[in-house]
Amino acid sequence: MGSKLSKRKRISKKSKKTVTNDSPYLSSTFPPVEEEEEEEGEEKCYDPADSSLIFVNEEDVLDFEINEFKSLRALMSCGHAVTPMSLTNWCRLLVDQGESTFVCGQTGCDVEWSFEEVCKMALLTDEEVKYFENKMFSNSKDLLDVKSCPSCKSSVMRNDPYNLCVECTVCSADKNGIFMFCWQCLREWRGPFQRSDRCEKLRLRQ
Repeated sequence: MGSKLSKRKRISKKSKKTVTNDSPYLSSTFPPVEEEEEEEGEEKCYDPADSSLIFVNEEDVLDFEINEFKSLRALMSCGHAVTPMSLTNWCRLLVDQGESTFVCGQTGCDVEWSFEEVCKMALLTDEEVKYFENKMFSNSKDLLDVKSCPSCKSSVMRNDPYNLCVECTVCSADKNGIFMFCWQCLREWRGPFQRSDRCEKLRLRQ
């Protein structure tokens, strides 16, 4: 038990902050992260009939607080046994401490799980998926070309570094029309959409 707790204490010292842009769970625009309140709900448990899981009679290696969750134990890709609740708690700890990747919590195992695997094995709800997506994106801002939308303050990632005209999909949905802003002056876009030098507002000021 002591060995597992020691790794949990050390996790805050890590600085692995990477995100894969090809993940199906990430988009170009994310609303501001809102901290989710802890709610006491029904314990998540694996379906014994789920043939896609490998069930084992082993210790839940992520149950650091000795909650003794009642779910069956299933193997992660690294070969360690978890329950949906212990995996959710461990991954939440990681993102809440600024991480954007998911590494096994067992001492001596540094295998990195994909977000897709975490979603499946932790039985994440829609609300939990949204929370993790936003935290992962927020934790990776310093590695991405990201700015805040001047209208709604959502985080927007620019996919084309040669185009100053960027769309905020959140505002576009709210306004029932395309909302573009200038990556340079952070004001609503005016003029032709494809520009790499400056927007119309900067040209008028000059």
